[in-house]
Parts: sequence; C-alpha cells; structure tokens
Amino acid sequence: MTYLWAVIISSFALAQFHTELSTGDPKSHRLEEMSFPYREEKTSPLTPSSCQTETLGVKLCKRDGTEELFQFSMTQRKNETQRSFDFGFEDFARSDLHLYVIDSPDDFMSNMTFNYYVFLPRTYLPSFKVQDDEFHVTISTGEKIIFDKLTGKIKSGVLVEKPMSQLPGSKNCSYPQKACRKYASPLPITYNGTGIMLEISSNGNLPIGDVESGKSVSPSPYIVNVIKVGEKKCTIPSKNLWFTNYEKAGAIFIKKDFISDEKLNDYIKEKCGFSL
Repeated sequence: MTYLWAVIISSFALAQFHTELSTGDPKSHRLEEMSFPYREEKTSPLTPSSCQTETLGVKLCKRDGTEELFQFSMTQRKNETQRSFDFGFEDFARSDLHLYVIDSPDDFMSNMTFNYYVFLPRTYLPSFKVQDDEFHVTISTGEKIIFDKLTGKIKSGVLVEKPMSQLPGSKNCSYPQKACRKYASPLPITYNGTGIMLEISSNGNLPIGDVESGKSVSPSPYIVNVIKVGEKKCTIPSKNLWFTNYEKAGAIFIKKDFISDEKLNDYIKEKCGFSL
C-alpha cells in the first residue's frame, strides 16, 4: 500500500509532500495543524512546475528544482479524447484545495472543458492510497473516491462520473487538425456526500479568475453551482468568490473573506438558505 502524505518541517515552515510506503491514515493530515490558510500571503515566488507519471500510475506535479508537490492526477484516455482528475493543493493552503476535471477532445487548450470543484468542509489535504488495482482518494471533507487503476474511471465513493460526451463541433470548420470547438459536455460528476460542493464549468477558458480576450480583460462571467444533497441547488457568480492578482503573475486566488470555512459557510447560508 502506498500513500501520498505530508511531512511537516515546523509548525509554520513549508511542508513537503513525498511518496512513502506506509500504512498511515490519510485523514491524519488535518489542515489546522499543517496548512497555510491563505495562498496569496505566501512570500515565495511563483516558480515553474513539471508533472511526471510515477510507477504508481499517478501523475505527480512538483515545483521545478524542489520536491514540493502541489497536485496529483488520474487520467483516462479513449481514442483521441482524455479526461483528467487533478487534485490541487497549492502551498497546502485551505484557500486553494480543489479538483479540476478536464475533458479534452485533442491537445488544444481552446477546445478543453474545464470543470472546477471545491468541497466543504476543507478539513483535510487531499491524499491517495494505491490498493491492489484501485486508487483510494481522500478529499478535503475526509470522504473517499475509488478509482479503477487501469482505466482511471471512478468506481465508487462520494462522486459519480458521467461518460465524456462530445458536443457538435462548429459548422464549416476549416481547421481539420482541431476539434473545431467540439467541446465536451460540462459538469461531468455528481456528489452524494454529506458536505457542500461548489462546481463551475467553462469551455476554452478557466472558469475562475478574469477572462482575457486579446488586450481586454473582464471579470469572470461564469456561475458557481452550490450543491448540498437534499437541498435545492443555488447559484453564485464566480467573480464574487475568486479574483486575479496581476501583481503575482496573474495567479488566481479566492477572496480573503472566504479563507475560513466559517466565513464561506455564512456566505452560502445568506445566499442559498442552507449551510454545512
């Protein structure tokens, strides 16, 4: 059994993820004890990164020149199409725990469908365990998702996966090497856990942060679905939750008002009428 887990150097020092043969409990990685609460306050410069698929069959992404891990991914492929599940935890900050599900009909970013998810409460760092022919992923709520190791598809757990479905491409497209805006259907997973899921999707652009078109910049036009099992779905503008900081290389951050689960939960209760 192999676990991805964090090693704490000191209470406020930069932690370092690594892979270790262990029988430790992923739930031991509680954010109260090991996380920077807000990524924007980090003083370290934004550095290039690289991703590599390990012998485990999981792609690990690290900052170049360091062992600092900020994402692990499971990927499934079918013909030219690809779906990846990217579990991110930049700087181990509660403010940046997320899951990207990215559907790609080809290698062009402009044709990708980006689906962004945040799960509340944000209590644990994401982690995974390889067990026989399965990946056992623990998300921020402490709940689990079981992936098939061979196919990369979800087998069970708190997420249910829909097959990747392509939408019709643009008519009279003159670029045969591209998918001609033949996007995948958005929002490919559903949540059946006990927490709250925020979900947002866009085609060809990241669904959070400002949208850039040529030299013009505009706030995100996308809408966040707020979902809790047993409650009516609620919507919130993406621009109310995230912003782009151009003084930090255009990095995207959640607004400081929503660093803590308490504040974000209060906001959801005010807008949606339900809470954790």
